[in-house]
Amino acid sequence: MPLCKFCYIELTDENWTPCCKKKGRRLCARCASDRSNNSYRRHKDSRLRHYKEVRQQIRHSVFEYYGGHCELCGETDFAKLSLDHVDGNGRQHRKEVLGTDSGSVFYRWVLKNKPDNLRLLCYNCNCQVNMTKIILIEAYEIGCKYCGSEEKYRDTRSCPKCHQINKRNKYIDLKLEVFSHYGNKCACCGIDKPECLTMDHINNNGAEHRKQIGTQIFPWLRKNNYPEDFQILCYNCNYAKQFSTCR
Repeated sequence: MPLCKFCYIELTDENWTPCCKKKGRRLCARCASDRSNNSYRRHKDSRLRHYKEVRQQIRHSVFEYYGGHCELCGETDFAKLSLDHVDGNGRQHRKEVLGTDSGSVFYRWVLKNKPDNLRLLCYNCNCQVNMTKIILIEAYEIGCKYCGSEEKYRDTRSCPKCHQINKRNKYIDLKLEVFSHYGNKCACCGIDKPECLTMDHINNNGAEHRKQIGTQIFPWLRKNNYPEDFQILCYNCNYAKQFSTCR
């Protein structure tokens, strides 16, 4: 039996990977893994740039196939476009065809299969949040004070459904209060529709910060007196920061 040319152990079916064996490379699995890891560390930056360029090329090919513009507002900047499931079951569909809810892998699948249940939307049209409050009026003395349901949420005088409506209304008020403090419009393009606005970490440390605070950003901002290293961006400008500066 041959020996590994680095550690000189005997190569067997257990420690000689099929790939190396097929190519005639006399490397045990451990040495092959070490060489691969060392190569990745030496060329990490260039490989990451290459992977990013490949992902962008795939996205561009997919966007061109589906028309190259948002079907609702006509936006043509690829940095602001995303795929939308017409039937609204995107997460479920990705898990069905891929086994995971991965966006980058899904673009590869779309480029290969080109399904007809997708369309292009910009992030503002795709991600906007309904900011219309549902007004509840107290009209019942027995049961839920809003709808009369006998079901109660804990020890309150509202049912679970009405409690969630009130909770949502309060969160909308909170978002509007925070937006008002930071200027009520996107710091980049100036759009002032609350449905399309979100908070942005100016220093691009959002993921790390959310792990630290362990809560939603809007209550934290009000509790901490509205720190200055935040700004309002619309979803389009916020996502565009991944590829370049906000345009």
